[in-house]
Order: sequence, then structure tokens, then C-alpha cells
Amino acid sequence: MRKQKLKSKNETYKLKKLSGYSTAADAKAKKNKKTTVVPGTYYDYNRLNGMINVTTKKGVLGSWINPNETVKDSSKPTYHIVKKVKCYPK
Repeated sequence: MRKQKLKSKNETYKLKKLSGYSTAADAKAKKNKKTTVVPGTYYDYNRLNGMINVTTKKGVLGSWINPNETVKDSSKPTYHIVKKVKCYPK
């Protein structure tokens, strides 16, 4: 089996919250989450099979992300108000 070359496009990304993985294969399969990539500016370290390894320090290995993945923002409420009612003391 031939090894695929890793490619960096030397790009910079402004990312929102994403899941971070140890390998490109895990990122592609969206399994074995290693960390959460917090919002910020990241550099492209490597690319493999459509997945991107992003890092905050240029030239230093970071976390693999799936660019097609979105992560729900847990700081927003997961409920909505259907009807407001007045409550009176007894």
C-alpha cells in the first residue's frame, strides 16, 4: 500500500468550536474525539483525505478536524419558552 503524502496549503483559518481528533481517519469517521478546538485563528499544518490538521503555532502539529463537522454551542439554551404564565403567591 502506497503512503499518501501530507500536504499543507499554508492557510490561516478562523474557526468556530469544533471537535479535535488524533488522526485524520478518526476525524473523517467522527470518532475518538480527543479535544475541543476552541474558536480562534489556526494555521494549516497538514491535510489528508479531506481532513485538516490545524495548529495555533505555525509548524507545530495540532489537532485533526473534519471541515464538514459542526459542534453544537453548549452555551446557548436547549429549550424555548412556549407560554408565559403569571404565578401568584398562596
